[in-house]
Amino acid sequence: MVSIRKGEMTSMEAKGDRMICEFQIPSRGIIGLRNQLLTATAGEAIMAHRFLEYQPMKGDIPQRQNGSLVSMETGKAIPYSIDKLQERGKFFVDPGEDIYEGQVIGENSERG
Repeated sequence: MVSIRKGEMTSMEAKGDRMICEFQIPSRGIIGLRNQLLTATAGEAIMAHRFLEYQPMKGDIPQRQNGSLVSMETGKAIPYSIDKLQERGKFFVDPGEDIYEGQVIGENSERG
């Protein structure tokens, strides 16, 4: 995901059960990246950034291709609801799993 946004990995090291990856990426490549990473890792990614230096422009950055499916309520994921919404996208939660309002529960293949 980072390389598509013109980023380059500068280091990667294991710390316990986590991987710490460092990248150099243009500021405009960061826009929207956090949501994409959180969606891809089901909310497990942690991201921090800071300005390093000005560099020449590295080219175009593609726009978002997928939308997010977000829970409207807190409670348990209902099998009936998930079944009826399957055609809208891929779900990250299983029936009966506890969810909260605003949680990203799936990925929609349409822009949104």
